[in-house]
Amino acid sequence: MKRYQLPLLLLILALPPLTNAAVYQWVDENGVTIYSQTPPKSGNARQITHKNRPVDSAAKKRLLDTRQHIADRQEDRKQQKTKRAEEKAEKERLMRNCKAATGNLAKLTGLGNRRYGGERLSEEQRQTKITEARKLISDTCRK
Repeated sequence: MKRYQLPLLLLILALPPLTNAAVYQWVDENGVTIYSQTPPKSGNARQITHKNRPVDSAAKKRLLDTRQHIADRQEDRKQQKTKRAEEKAEKERLMRNCKAATGNLAKLTGLGNRRYGGERLSEEQRQTKITEARKLISDTCRK
C-alpha cells in the first residue's frame, strides 16, 4: 500500500490547478445538459464560476505529515546506501589484507634462510612473522 502513496500525493497536488479551470454549461439539441472545459462552437454556453473551498486544516496536516514521511524515507534510503558503500569498501579492504597476508605466509614458510623484505631474518623473527601473518589471516579471511 505504501508504494501507492507517492502517486496519490502527486494526484492530490495536481488537483488544485484543475479546479481553477473554466467550466461551461449548455444544453445540446437533444436537451441534454453538458458540462465541459471548452465552450461549444455555437457559443451559447454559460460559464460556471465556483469558489475555492477553504483549506481543511486536518487535510493540510496530513499533507505535511506525508511530505515529512517521504523526506524521512528518502533520508533513510540515503543513509542505507552510504552504509552499504562503507560495508562494501570494508569488505574489499579485508579481502586485500587477506590476500596480502596469505602471500606473506607463503613466502615466509617457503623461505628457509632467505631474505624477506630486503632483510635476512633469523628463525625467531621468521616464526614471529609467520604467527603475525596467521593472526592477520584469521582476522581478515572470513569465509
